[in-house]
Amino acid sequence: MHLGRDCHCVDTTDEGTRTRSSDAWRKIGHSSSHWPLMRRRIKCLAMKFKHRNCFLWFSALTCSFGGLLLLVGRNYTASVPVLETYDFVNGDPVRVEFKPRWSDKCHPVTKLAFLKVHKAGSSTVANIIQRFGFTRNLNFVVPRKPLHTFAYNYIGHRGDTVSRDRILPPPPGESYDILWNHVTYNHDAFREIMPKDTRYISILREPFDQFVSAYEYYVLVGKRRNETLHQHRNPIADYLDNEGQRSVRSRMDRVRNSQSYDMGFTFPALSNKTEAMAYIGHLDGDFDLVMLMEYFDESLVLLKRIFCWSLKDILYFHHNKNSRRQQWMFSRDHYGKHRNISRADYDLYNHFRKVFWKKVWSQGSDFFEEVRYFKQLLHQLRDYCIVGRTLEVPPSVWGDGFVVDQRDCFYIKMSELAFFDRILNTTYTKISSNANSFHKPH
Repeated sequence: MHLGRDCHCVDTTDEGTRTRSSDAWRKIGHSSSHWPLMRRRIKCLAMKFKHRNCFLWFSALTCSFGGLLLLVGRNYTASVPVLETYDFVNGDPVRVEFKPRWSDKCHPVTKLAFLKVHKAGSSTVANIIQRFGFTRNLNFVVPRKPLHTFAYNYIGHRGDTVSRDRILPPPPGESYDILWNHVTYNHDAFREIMPKDTRYISILREPFDQFVSAYEYYVLVGKRRNETLHQHRNPIADYLDNEGQRSVRSRMDRVRNSQSYDMGFTFPALSNKTEAMAYIGHLDGDFDLVMLMEYFDESLVLLKRIFCWSLKDILYFHHNKNSRRQQWMFSRDHYGKHRNISRADYDLYNHFRKVFWKKVWSQGSDFFEEVRYFKQLLHQLRDYCIVGRTLEVPPSVWGDGFVVDQRDCFYIKMSELAFFDRILNTTYTKISSNANSFHKPH
């Protein structure tokens, strides 16, 4: 029974032998790591195999090959399926070599300040920035606090901005490259510390969703959380119906106007709409990019393009994510009440949401193609990092090829504070020759 140029299967009843085309299986084996292509070829062959025994033979070999991939485990190096780098000629895949779009147009940004906003996905972004700076031996702004004390990763206390007496000095003759710690934004204070060519980024979250997350994280903890769940009630709705409405509208705390607080809003700006919008305008001029948690992957691809980073630089696992979050029920009235007590957060978010999408649309239609490719890459990353396998990513229109080994996976999975300990130790080593200029906390 002849099946065409790519594959054939012969059944000889007198000898009971079956033969296969080595050329066809070499092609299939070559693309075995490209699962979408593999599925297409299997489906095609299955339709052609009218002889039942021949189809069973093919299925058995396919399953055996898949099992072999699982058995080799850590010694197996896999490639990411990149459909964008293939074309089909007469039904066969042909590799097409692409030149990275920005390789000859820009240089990676290595001086940046990331303003962390509470409960807005900032810990995941922090890992990306920590990994970027640590692997390039860049100089971090590090708080001058004893190791492993309360909030030792904060610069000063909540509400404080950056100042030289609150941070360790940079290495002799050098400047700071990266600021990423929790600290309240202040235009003048940041620019007194960071070099003139520093780029500024931050991230925001839809205000009501951020409020619920902050309330769960800061209020519903320990015994109080267990009691609340046992009583089957919604304490967040109770707060909005009672305590939240008794508070003044201009108040800022961890669950009211929290994002505005981190971005450096003053109390007058909260109570005066004109002042609030004027300050938001200043922030718009200060920040090169304000990402949105609801569009996290789109934000990272935009960051990659604006800062001329690589896809490897923006790979991530989620960090400090609330895996125990409840599904609370809220009425339209509750959303309106929260808007009344957190007006500044809504003005802030709505403004930068418009700015964000304006930047996205300016990238062109291929932006969403890169986002789709990035999402595929993230799925592959999680699979291979979990089982300890090496991931090879071939060159594509979105950048040069690269390899993600177990060292990379280790850094991607590392918690924010664990990474900060490494950065802190490296910083002490760098400035040890200038030991008399600072007092090392104990």
